[in-house]
Amino acid sequence: MKLQDEIGEQLKSIPEGYYDFLVYFSTGIFFSSGLLYLTTPLKALFEMTKDISVFNSILIAIVLFVFVTLQGQIASSFSIFVKLFINRLLKIFRVKHSNFNYTNKTSNSTTPTVDGYWDDLFWIYLNHPLIAKIMIKRYARVKLSRANSFNCILLLINYFVLQIFHRIPTSVDQTLFLIITVSMTVVLILEYWLRQSWFNDGIKKFMLTTKDKVIND
Repeated sequence: MKLQDEIGEQLKSIPEGYYDFLVYFSTGIFFSSGLLYLTTPLKALFEMTKDISVFNSILIAIVLFVFVTLQGQIASSFSIFVKLFINRLLKIFRVKHSNFNYTNKTSNSTTPTVDGYWDDLFWIYLNHPLIAKIMIKRYARVKLSRANSFNCILLLINYFVLQIFHRIPTSVDQTLFLIITVSMTVVLILEYWLRQSWFNDGIKKFMLTTKDKVIND
């Protein structure tokens, strides 16, 4: 119980918006790094940053921080299209038994009957706050893989647009960029599918084992 209490205190000390910020910032950094490599030669970048004053450096850092966070937030929202794409593939290949979509409807009298996992997750949050914190942490990983897979698709779109207008610097190894980006797109979409399935399965199993049992912490 002592170890469980310590873990509980550590999770309670984490701010509610921490995981959202982590997802937004890390995915924004990922996309911005790829776009910077694709559009700006490294030599030119070093020349630009060589004689910048301290004040301008701080100003640039603030602007970049805001841009990166906003990009991550936008990618997190519009990455829903990745989920729609996976659902389309599941339908095409007639995959009927999959945990990717949350279809479990618990008969717990204290649980709302709204479709989806949020109703069950809210119930867990009210009755088992510690478990809910762990679930939210896992959901952040789901959002991270989904947003990064969407960013990879955005990078590919940017590559082809820049290629059409001949705006890609000669220092960029286009073949290597394509191989890495396409590979990461496939891997990250697969990772998202697996993480979403594991997340849904975790909620289902927890709701089944706690059915009709409400433990108030």
